[in-house]
Amino acid sequence: MIDIEPKTCIGCGDCATQCPYNAITMVPRKSAASKPPGLGGTLKSWFSLAPQAEPPAVTDTQDLLAIKCNLCENTTLNPEGAKKPAYSCQENCPTGALVRVNPREYFSEAKNAIGIVFQDRTHAIGRNIHKRDVPARIFHFCGVFAIITIASVVLWAVRRHGLDGHLNGTWLTMRWFTGLLGLGSVFVGSMEGVARILSDAVASGKDAKTVLAENQRMPGLGHPIHKPTDPRSVRLFQIARETGHYGKYCRLMEEIAATRGITLNATGAIGALACELGLDWRIVKGLGVMARAIGLVGHILEETRDPMATEIWERVDEEASAHLKPKK
Repeated sequence: MIDIEPKTCIGCGDCATQCPYNAITMVPRKSAASKPPGLGGTLKSWFSLAPQAEPPAVTDTQDLLAIKCNLCENTTLNPEGAKKPAYSCQENCPTGALVRVNPREYFSEAKNAIGIVFQDRTHAIGRNIHKRDVPARIFHFCGVFAIITIASVVLWAVRRHGLDGHLNGTWLTMRWFTGLLGLGSVFVGSMEGVARILSDAVASGKDAKTVLAENQRMPGLGHPIHKPTDPRSVRLFQIARETGHYGKYCRLMEEIAATRGITLNATGAIGALACELGLDWRIVKGLGVMARAIGLVGHILEETRDPMATEIWERVDEEASAHLKPKK
């Protein structure tokens, strides 16, 4: 095993650039201490469906230190006198796909069992190499069971109450449930992500290039239909200029879209305008909830007067079988 001595490392970066496996990383020698998340933050991270935030990009060029995996030596996983070494990556792999082995011993002993399809001096590719992870299987089974249960309940409710039937005498219908549940982090809810990123960027004095470097998946950009400009965003910013609400947040969002070369969509414009109005980014998704709720009222009324189920069925049948019908 190759390890790095921090006391003698000068942070030149030669080892990182020459490593064929990209296993060496350059980090600031003195990094800002992160605050522990606490009980509330830990519970929120357990139950959150949002993708895990990427670590901040390293922008420093001075006083760097090269680091690499040292097999968890000198950690609580491997105290002095431990009979068997333990590795954090292996212990925390949720599917058991990561196994630490001695390549020569493991592949020579398990050659027939795992079905090696390729092997050289340092690498081997095989089938069926994962260990049996009972807790992971239990979690996966529970997840599948929960999904099937939720889907069954939704189908039962639709069959019993219909899409427009009121649940237990309330104003709630299945259309309200399905419409509001569609508010995630990609559609509509992306305006919250835009507001969060812009609030941090303006407070920290970041420019468009820095924001894009730190956020590979920038919300508020792109649209499958409106290209190269979204007329909704154009109109929103036009109103903002007329009313004196076009400021640094809107300007930065337009610079980000121009730098990336992708359409600035309506959620990006709304997120920027929410910052201009002084709204806390944590409640910006509520704007989407209110807008979606108003739209649902109109859709439900339209559906009760002119149902579209028959039209959808006929269009699907027509377009799916068009290639089978004789050409006129």
